[in-house]
Amino acid sequence: MGQSGAIQTRSEAAQGRMWQEAWPALPAGSEDVQELLTTIENLYNTGATCTLTHYLLPGSGKAAHGSGLVDPSPSDSRPVGAKVNGNDQSGTSLMTFDWTASETGVMKAGDCFTVPGVDVLFRVTADASSDGSGLATLTIEPPIVAGSSPTNSGALSVGYLTLASNPIATTNGSTTITVTHGSALPTAVGHTVVLSGSAAVGGISTDRLNTAMAVVSMPDADSFTADLGGDNASSTVSAGGGSSVVFTPRATLTAVVLDYTDSTAGPDEFIGGLSVTFREAP
Repeated sequence: MGQSGAIQTRSEAAQGRMWQEAWPALPAGSEDVQELLTTIENLYNTGATCTLTHYLLPGSGKAAHGSGLVDPSPSDSRPVGAKVNGNDQSGTSLMTFDWTASETGVMKAGDCFTVPGVDVLFRVTADASSDGSGLATLTIEPPIVAGSSPTNSGALSVGYLTLASNPIATTNGSTTITVTHGSALPTAVGHTVVLSGSAAVGGISTDRLNTAMAVVSMPDADSFTADLGGDNASSTVSAGGGSSVVFTPRATLTAVVLDYTDSTAGPDEFIGGLSVTFREAP
């Protein structure tokens, strides 16, 4: 039975990840809040799918799903886990070992990682499980180019990537930046990515550069453009940002609303207790 009193149905095929989102007190008089409530109610009542980008889902670079991966930051104290299994690997598959044996979903589609020997951030495109010997073959993008194989026994690390030095270009009078790396970046038009560690470039401040942004176009596999909005760049810079600019892709997925609860409030009051249960759609 739904919130409207009508009988609601949910596909049994939607058996992906399930999680709950909770919001603090929200101002009932806000147009954005009312739009959020209406959208959630419509998604619940119709069973329609929605596309979500979540900061802490696998693939966000902030919460590695796969077991045994290590954070490349010096503060990480976890033991080295999964490793590259074999020399001269190329294409869209990567053989790995040293996972927990016979574990389902050691990596999920959307997880990102790096490996020694190849200056590329890889994204897993299909769920992977380990066998009884702790082996797993990962399906990945972009493909490994022949002749640039990952280092055998090199450890897989959670997914963010330090870009080539001075990767950001600006154009005088424009709010669009171009970000370029020396090899393919695992993103696409419409995806959300995060930059961090950049210095100001072309009159665009660090707080506008070191943030989440939507990919507007990809001139080639190694670069993307993003419109930052706000004030235009004050100068044209072909290469800037410094040597510590970090690229992190954010996870996107398709989901349905399984349930939600909220409380009513007048226009000058606050809505409390909004909670929504999502499940990933097939």
